[in-house]
Amino acid sequence: MTYRRWLVPLLFSLAFAARTASLMMAQSPCVDELAHIPAGYIYWHWKNFYPNREHPVLVKLVSGAGFALAEKLPGGKWDPAQPFFSGSDLQSRLFKARWAMLIFPLALLAVVHATLRRLFDEGTAALSTVVLTLFPVFIAHSVFVHTDVAAALFYMAPLSLLVCWSRDRRRLWLLLLAAVLALGMLAKYSLTLAVANSVAAVGLLSERGERFRAMGRFIGAFAALAAGLLWLGYAGQRGVLLGPHPGWVEWIPIPNFYKEGWRLVWHHTLEGHPNVFLTQFGFKGHLAYFPLAFLLKTPLPVLLGMIAGIFIVFRRRYPWRWIWLLFAGTYWISSMSSNINIGVRHILPVLVVMWIPLAAAVRFLLERNGGRWVAGLMLAWLAAVSFAHWGSELAYFNEAVGSRDGWKYFGDSNVDWGQQVGPLAAFVKQNKIAPLYHDLFGNLPLSVYGVEAAPVSDATDGNRLRPGWYAISAHALAVNGTSPYVYFRQARANQSFGNSIYLFRVD
Repeated sequence: MTYRRWLVPLLFSLAFAARTASLMMAQSPCVDELAHIPAGYIYWHWKNFYPNREHPVLVKLVSGAGFALAEKLPGGKWDPAQPFFSGSDLQSRLFKARWAMLIFPLALLAVVHATLRRLFDEGTAALSTVVLTLFPVFIAHSVFVHTDVAAALFYMAPLSLLVCWSRDRRRLWLLLLAAVLALGMLAKYSLTLAVANSVAAVGLLSERGERFRAMGRFIGAFAALAAGLLWLGYAGQRGVLLGPHPGWVEWIPIPNFYKEGWRLVWHHTLEGHPNVFLTQFGFKGHLAYFPLAFLLKTPLPVLLGMIAGIFIVFRRRYPWRWIWLLFAGTYWISSMSSNINIGVRHILPVLVVMWIPLAAAVRFLLERNGGRWVAGLMLAWLAAVSFAHWGSELAYFNEAVGSRDGWKYFGDSNVDWGQQVGPLAAFVKQNKIAPLYHDLFGNLPLSVYGVEAAPVSDATDGNRLRPGWYAISAHALAVNGTSPYVYFRQARANQSFGNSIYLFRVD
């Protein structure tokens, strides 16, 4: 029956939504949310698009709309720092700004399932979608108000629509493709790569004599829809821009704040961003950063399936293999050449695209009697790993290195994004821990949760640490290799908070 085709992935998607919602209610604001959530509120209520211009408006508008539906703050002008990120009801208020974010991962699950059904069969699509609902990196980043899950959605959806068009040459598919790409321009600037890939794919899939004409029509449809959606997204724009744009940019008929965001992203990319790789601090990117993050932060059963699946895709000569390679290969090349190396979240779009070879491996197993047992064991392995890391998904590393030692390889949002400050504060208050010294990642102080703590720099007495309790971020362990952090790197923590913050007792 028809409903059975959707029942298993639907139930697991609902379970995923419940798990993600519980994490939304429990985890503190991450670093990016300190900018995204106030910006979304300001966009929604006052149409001032000046704050957080480096990211387009879609995700922040969705968050702002969700918050507006859940609660309307009293008073006039709202201070982005007060009262939102303070008060005893901070966590409930935070959930009101987050809950609408579920639309992006749930839509992505639906797109992945629909794509795999077209490429393979119902059983393969259902099982592969279930695997995605258990994927720690996907779960971790579905909790927060940021752009990377939305980017994954708007990178995977064009590939799905191209598969549809390759099998059914109705122009409706190309129109939908242009519309999805146009909406993606409101989600993340890097999705211009999806536009370029789609234009190339339309040319490759068209008849030889029609290629340039088909590409021209598609580009025209995309440009018209993108311009319309950008003006709609930035409707009523207010605020003053600080710097002029280059002359060639002025004539492009899109909102000025969108062009300003492009300028900021371009400069950010050229200048680089502070990052930690193999405990080395720097500002430029590393070619091996994202490949190693993929190898260490992907659960081993999923990783093995993806690697085997790539071989199977080309061995079986699936007709769509070159389009898949276009989307996967260009994103890998782009990410590896990037100067912004601050988290595996930036390759979420290509991680989701890698679900296609994973599904090829799943189908290979399901076609064999013994393979079904192997698939079941691999799924059980993944489920055990996923639920063992409930609440610590963001700092997850696979069995090759272990989550406890993840900071030895990466810093930033790979290990800590500020999301465990609240649980730490609750533990400190419950156990009446004092004196407390800290080196935490992010800009949200412990005092927001009613906890007084001094920085670690105040606790050093020559080369010795004063007696007391020390809350140290995994990011701080990754960045600092000098005293007193050498001690914390070697000591065993008294308490761990999601493998993101470690609490040490020094006597």
